[in-house]
Amino acid sequence: MMKRSVEFFANDYDFDTAIEYVNTGLYSMLNCSFTSEDPNYGTETIHSDPANPPKPREQMAYEMAQEIAAYLDATGDGVYRKNGASYEKQYGDFISSTLYAIEKALKDLAGDYKPNPTAMYEEGK
Repeated sequence: MMKRSVEFFANDYDFDTAIEYVNTGLYSMLNCSFTSEDPNYGTETIHSDPANPPKPREQMAYEMAQEIAAYLDATGDGVYRKNGASYEKQYGDFISSTLYAIEKALKDLAGDYKPNPTAMYEEGK
């Protein structure tokens, strides 16, 4: 049975950021959208890689927020990202406003989720 939920968040204004969680039973994924106040940028959507087997929404939100934070933090001078930064392939085409808004929403969605180090070790077997 497929499950789908959408939650809205405020970054610059109410409902400008949306996080959709989809769980088909075979895989799960997040679709994260941000609508900029600047009409020249419109709406950007970032899709997570599908998790197979499916993962809980909070875990996926936590993991994606960690990736975006690592990408945003990869600067040589505190402003411009280094070439070859971690996760550049996934997030390099998005404007910073989108990344910051989605990172904030994902952290809110993840709540107090903390990864289980034992489970991470077992997945790596």
